[in-house]
Amino acid sequence: MSAAPRAFSFALRCLPARDAATIKTFPRTIASTVRRADTTRKDARERKKQRQEEELEKKREEVRRLKALKMKEVRRKLELIGREGGVEIDPNTDGSFCSHQPVMTLMLTLCSLARV
Repeated sequence: MSAAPRAFSFALRCLPARDAATIKTFPRTIASTVRRADTTRKDARERKKQRQEEELEKKREEVRRLKALKMKEVRRKLELIGREGGVEIDPNTDGSFCSHQPVMTLMLTLCSLARV
């Protein structure tokens, strides 16, 4: 027998005895050999979605600000009409029609006269 097959058979006989207690496992994919996943489109979609959400939130904040400004203006007008009409208005009320009924009636009357 030549030297090469003898060395090979010796290695086969010795290997199972050394590693018999462990089961060797190998990864299915090796990170250095696998192609990198292209996520540029996914990232662009996520950036666009985030930008749209931010713009929507800015619009909501602007609407809240405008509503508060309008409410302040309406309260100021109600106070002015109340002073002119001699009706006392509590500024801490919830703004419902029942609590301001005399003032609202006066205001609606004045608005209808202004349109004519």
